[in-house]
Amino acid sequence: MARVRKTVPAGRRGKPSDQARVKPVPPFSGAHFRVLIGEKEVGFCQITRLHVADSDPAPEAAGSVPRPPSVVLRRAITQDKDLYRWRARVAAGKRELRTVTIQQYDPGGATILNTWVLHGCRPVRWSGPEFNALGSDVLWEEVEITCERLEWL
Repeated sequence: MARVRKTVPAGRRGKPSDQARVKPVPPFSGAHFRVLIGEKEVGFCQITRLHVADSDPAPEAAGSVPRPPSVVLRRAITQDKDLYRWRARVAAGKRELRTVTIQQYDPGGATILNTWVLHGCRPVRWSGPEFNALGSDVLWEEVEITCERLEWL
């Protein structure tokens, strides 16, 4: 019978007792989070993927300029018109930049696992509910924001 040798990554070599102390970190859930726009907490049910990309995706393009990061925030619609009004003011030409903070929590909601800060945010799109008399779906509003800088603390 062939003997299988377990390999240990270079950074993990040492006594077996040292290896036993390293606890694997489970993947984090994206279900527990909080969003602050400025100092105000705003309840959202969904946030699209955070990303930073170059404006020219061609790898041979020298000196491509980073495209501003963008994210879509989604929530059930209420009578709170703050997001709609913010977008309307920006669309009318007002420079109204805000800081958006996204905090990821552990499943118990007691410990912040990660924090992302989006600096210099402005809404570039707002969309409201879709009505359907044949259904009983929740009505949603979405706001897409771009930011000048994304920071992962």
